[in-house]
Amino acid sequence: MATVFELSEPYRNHLVPIVPRGRGVCTVCWTAVEPTFSLCYQCNIARSTFSRRRLANVVVPIALAVKREQLAHELWHYKYDTDATVRTRLETRLAAVLWRFLGEHESHIAAAVDVAGFDVVTTVPGTRQRDDEHPLVRIVGSTVGQTRDRYERLLKLGPSTAGDSRAVLLDRYHPTRELPDHTSVLLIDDTWTRGGRAQSAVLALRDAGAATVAVAVMGRHFDRTFGAGEAYYQQARRRKFMWEQCCLEYRTDETPPELCGCCARSGGPYCWSIPPGGAVREAGVVMRHCAGCWSPNRSRHPRVLCRPMAQATIADLLHRCLGAPPLPLANLAERAGVRL
Repeated sequence: MATVFELSEPYRNHLVPIVPRGRGVCTVCWTAVEPTFSLCYQCNIARSTFSRRRLANVVVPIALAVKREQLAHELWHYKYDTDATVRTRLETRLAAVLWRFLGEHESHIAAAVDVAGFDVVTTVPGTRQRDDEHPLVRIVGSTVGQTRDRYERLLKLGPSTAGDSRAVLLDRYHPTRELPDHTSVLLIDDTWTRGGRAQSAVLALRDAGAATVAVAVMGRHFDRTFGAGEAYYQQARRRKFMWEQCCLEYRTDETPPELCGCCARSGGPYCWSIPPGGAVREAGVVMRHCAGCWSPNRSRHPRVLCRPMAQATIADLLHRCLGAPPLPLANLAERAGVRL
């Protein structure tokens, strides 16, 4: 029987990697957005409707599921192909993809949400009626070594299943039981299209008592013809997919200049290709960084400033509110103890 490595290694040649966050990339779901926006339309609607703390702590796709390309094809046919042999073969391959990715990067996902590990693993329920068990349930609950011992069906379909699949709804799913305090959940889905089902599942898990919910998806659906999609796609294609690196691990010199928000967002020497407050891997240690000066910052909250930079920023805001000229960047840096 083929090993996980043997089954997953061919995907290195055709998987399209996720472009690191920066200008032109949604800070939640990693899709292409216009350079002046930080969120795509659907993520912005979800944030406007629900508190950020009610939604997923982090969304981590393995790769882009580009419309009419290999991964998108497999993610559809492993569920709906009329040939059972094809469904079984694709299910085995995709299980190897998820197995290898979580083996390499589940610890990075946990570090990004400041937990030691995930207590429970569950899946987003399918919306179509099936005569057999959903293949994603078999993959996560029976096949993948990292998840099968922690898997539990925590969600069932609610009354809004037939509603708009693009919308984030409170009653799309219901939890099957209450969760203890401080429970961390890894929620797995095969495809993220607009995030409606996954974020609705997160809401149900929050109602059950989950303190932390991270979403891992095998493919982030992507349409090259929509909006700024083609430019994003070309940048992604120029990058090489690597099993050894996930989208939560950033190196500033790898971010394409076209997608780097340095000039647009700070007007100064800071590189924003790493998301403010996001996790970055340095010398094998995953840590957070201040959104202003990039000093190591181990706060549990994303997009936060270190104390000196926060004090300097508050001082500048006070100057603005009192009608005085804003402090120049050099004064802010001096107050924060940062050398420009």
